[in-house]
Amino acid sequence: MEVSSFRHGVASGDPTTERVVIWTRVTGARGDEPVRWWMSRDPQREDVVAEGDAIARTEDDFTVHIDVGGLEPDTVYYYGFARDDEHSPPVGNVIEMEIDAEGKAQVDA
Repeated sequence: MEVSSFRHGVASGDPTTERVVIWTRVTGARGDEPVRWWMSRDPQREDVVAEGDAIARTEDDFTVHIDVGGLEPDTVYYYGFARDDEHSPPVGNVIEMEIDAEGKAQVDA
């Protein structure tokens, strides 16, 4: 039985009005693993606003944390990760950055 590389899912946190941290843990890695990440305005990834490569390192328990900047407030973003040809599911991984009355970013994820 094949195990998903992203069995632990994906998450986001530490939002500001223009950035957020996204992260995941790679399941089944035996050593450092290259991982691709992306953030888009749509779940089909036709309007990608940021993307890049990272390494899920053994010493970090195969977790990847990406501080994504250049985002716009009051905008819905979808994000995900890929390892080889396997992608984490973008559905349900939505960030909506809003500004509260005190000027702090709030995220609906």
